Amino acid sequence: MIRFCSPLFQWPIPWWPAACENWARLGPRWEHWVFTDVPVHLASQIPPNMRLVEMSSRDFERRVRERLGIEASLGPQPSRKFGDYRPFFGLIFAPEIGDADFWGHCDLDVVWGRLNHWFPPATLHEVDIFSTELTRGINGVCTLYRNTPRVNRLACALPDWASRLGDPAYHALDERDFSDLVCQTADRDPTLRFRCEPWHEYDRMSDHQPTPQLVRRKGGALCNARTGREMAYFHFKESKPSWPPVAEED
Repeated sequence: MIRFCSPLFQWPIPWWPAACENWARLGPRWEHWVFTDVPVHLASQIPPNMRLVEMSSRDFERRVRERLGIEASLGPQPSRKFGDYRPFFGLIFAPEIGDADFWGHCDLDVVWGRLNHWFPPATLHEVDIFSTELTRGINGVCTLYRNTPRVNRLACALPDWASRLGDPAYHALDERDFSDLVCQTADRDPTLRFRCEPWHEYDRMSDHQPTPQLVRRKGGALCNARTGREMAYFHFKESKPSWPPVAEED
């Protein structure tokens, strides 16, 4: 079981119904727990492998105090500040993650492909942290973590992590400082098994200009319509607010 955790304190998200339908394709092995202050607006469309937990930004700050013993500050919402908290989700959301084999963080502006194909149990058995960054490091859009005390507490080795979480300014801890920490730790200690693979595409690539070029093949493979390359997922950060068109192969 793999459980992604996503705080969501903003509404509306125009592509929410498409995101729910897309997540349903992944099947029961992949759960997505969404912590939100607008559950009534979201509940009617969620599939069985998604969960909604009612939580406001103040509730989140209270949870951080309880789980990490520090004062949290998110600042006005929506904001990018959650990127700083992502490496700590294994502690913050430990009650919801429970006994899942892996937990993860992800963005919501993502079209998912065949994750069971890209992340079979045999592949995840060999890693503790799996990132889909294009260069070696943590990818805030999609990273998986083995649900163990060592991995879940790794971010607590960051210098001044408590004061930076308490600062409402965004420090990009996930993709900068924590990336460096993970790489350095894995380099000196091979018992922390870190793997990074560029298995995704995004809408800043020339192949996807002026609009994303996506096709879903028979069997569910998400592919670049121009090159035929299969991808684990597609990130449409720049082409929001619309869900990108995905041609369905007959």
